[in-house]
Amino acid sequence: MFIVLTSPLREIDISDIAYYNMQYRADYEKYEEKLIYKNSSMIKTIIEDKIRSYILQKAEEMGLQCDAQVHAKKRVDGYPYPERVVIITESDPDPALKKKLSYILESELGITDENQEWRQTEDE
Repeated sequence: MFIVLTSPLREIDISDIAYYNMQYRADYEKYEEKLIYKNSSMIKTIIEDKIRSYILQKAEEMGLQCDAQVHAKKRVDGYPYPERVVIITESDPDPALKKKLSYILESELGITDENQEWRQTEDE
């Protein structure tokens, strides 16, 4: 009985096992890379959305009607951060409100004045 059960094991080629093992590892690494990329993209989208909501909330608290487009960039460690923002208004905002929101963007979110763009809807 033992011989009948173990006889198929003699027909197994060790090189086939090594080949399938290498193939499995290569497939696993490709899948892992795709998963990391998708996860990073989702985090970037979430950060852009949350920062946009925060900016709109702060603008509304000041009485400034606008929309915002946030662009995040990945750091060396792969984690995204808000790098640039475009503030879109219907008309030229009050300079004091613009300065106040610009200060909030820089001090609280780390978006420098050079990376803040103000547009009017007529410009688009």
